[in-house]
Amino acid sequence: MSSGVVQVGPGPIGSGARAAAAGAVTVTVNGAPLKGGGAGSTLLAGCSIDVGVSGLGAGAHRVGVTVSATEPSGSGAVVSVDEPEVTGAFDTGSRNLSTVLTGGFRRSGNGYHLRVTAAVDGVTIASAPYWLACGAVQHAGHAVQIALSVEWVDRAGKALAGPPKGIAKSYRLDATSSQGSGRCAYTARELVCRYRATTEDSTADAAAPPLGVRVSGLGTYVVVEHGLPSQWSPSLATVGQFAADPTIRQWWAVGEDAGVAPLVRGPSESGGGPPLIAHVVVNRQLP
Repeated sequence: MSSGVVQVGPGPIGSGARAAAAGAVTVTVNGAPLKGGGAGSTLLAGCSIDVGVSGLGAGAHRVGVTVSATEPSGSGAVVSVDEPEVTGAFDTGSRNLSTVLTGGFRRSGNGYHLRVTAAVDGVTIASAPYWLACGAVQHAGHAVQIALSVEWVDRAGKALAGPPKGIAKSYRLDATSSQGSGRCAYTARELVCRYRATTEDSTADAAAPPLGVRVSGLGTYVVVEHGLPSQWSPSLATVGQFAADPTIRQWWAVGEDAGVAPLVRGPSESGGGPPLIAHVVVNRQLP
């Protein structure tokens, strides 16, 4: 499979130790904050990608941006940008990828499956999957169910067995879509989630009791936390609005949990309803 690399700058991303503080850097893709997580990739209309990196802090920094194809579209770099002396902010500019993608990669489902990665001074600060329509006809696909869970990570980076001590009864996790909703709360330190399908869900499998928030077609869903304890903060890659990609059965964790595949269950394991896809909200203890 041809890589079709469009490259600017002297070469691959370096491994210097002068990384800007990751918390201060903002990465955008086509004008929107880079965000992963959830059940699938973010859909980008058209066939162009523009990646921006800002908040680099004082001094010059080396900025690297890579857009790579991922299966089932193939593998290899599509865009590789490496700028050795950047101050303040950097933008790749809008790049039309139609020639590169059609010349060496496979269009699957509703478009091309890509991963956008940004690095500062040789350290990866953000990485998330996207799929680029690039002429593909957008079709509805099949419904999925988003099963919610919460992970608590302490200052040492260790995952706790349950919520922090003294968590308020007001804590809850809500998720909604046009097809259903879900609410999770702790009972005796165990997270209990209840899901409800709306009357808008007219799919053939709607009769099955929902085991997650239903998302049909190319729908989106929103995840919101309430009553989060002080000294704890959610990973921004795991709360907010997310797009599902129901046309395939490959799902990838992104952001801080990159490389770990979320749980995927077939219809036989989800009560006869749509497949279950795990969405893990990650809360981290502040320093």
